Amino acid sequence: AVVSTQSTGHYYITNNLSLVGNLKMRLWFLVMIFCVGVDAGFRVRRRRRSCGAVNGGWSGWGGWSSCSCNHATGTGTWTRSRSCNSPAPSCGGSGCPGSSRKTGSCNDQCCQITNGAWSAWGSWSSCLCDLNTGTGIWTRSRTCNNPSPSCGGSSCPGSATESGNCDDQCCKTVHGGFSDWSSWGTCTCNHADGTGTRSRSRSCTNPAPSCNGNVCVGETIEVGSCDDQCCQTVDGGLTAWGDWSICDCDHSTGTGTRSRTRSCTNPAPSCHGRDCDGDL
Repeated sequence: AVVSTQSTGHYYITNNLSLVGNLKMRLWFLVMIFCVGVDAGFRVRRRRRSCGAVNGGWSGWGGWSSCSCNHATGTGTWTRSRSCNSPAPSCGGSGCPGSSRKTGSCNDQCCQITNGAWSAWGSWSSCLCDLNTGTGIWTRSRTCNNPSPSCGGSSCPGSATESGNCDDQCCKTVHGGFSDWSSWGTCTCNHADGTGTRSRSRSCTNPAPSCNGNVCVGETIEVGSCDDQCCQTVDGGLTAWGDWSICDCDHSTGTGTRSRTRSCTNPAPSCHGRDCDGDL
């Protein structure tokens, strides 16, 4: 190798040995190479003697990271870090003691997964009746709060409401209907004029109205005439006297009697009329 110089004073090594022509020149170049090496070593030693060791020092802790939660247990951890740069170790100084990373608890920022569970069923509601059919339904409800789902837990399976049958608390609307007429009652007569009346009845029981049904429309008692079963009261009246009978003589005394009659047929008493007064 050949050391060449530039105007800057630096030394360069070249592979072109043709530049060296004779032994004297070769020795000159060897001396120059030796001198350059001695000078470089002196410079390194001088720099080492002027460098003081600096031990590393920690910076302040950084902010906490986001909390990493374990929802199965409701616990969590987070971390923060610091750097060994206050100052950084140099010139053979020792590094910072301890860890650059710190882990802490952040349970207060975490939740435990809780699946929802139903409360007990509430009381049945009032029965809602269909009066056309006599059937009814009622409902009751429950709440998904025993416990309530939280922290991503599943909701309660199934329905929050339930319907049931309450037919026994309902009735079917029945409108009233009349029964058949009963037989006629006894004729009540007015003998003063020979007229009479009688009555018959019926009831609103075929069927009876129920469950807000309408009552029967019409009369429950009917009055009819029964004149043919009555008579007019007639008091008896005397007829005129009939002719005298043949005289019945008593010859021993020379006396005789005869008679004549009349009847209570003018008119004859009837329908509770009075008999005639006087001799017949």
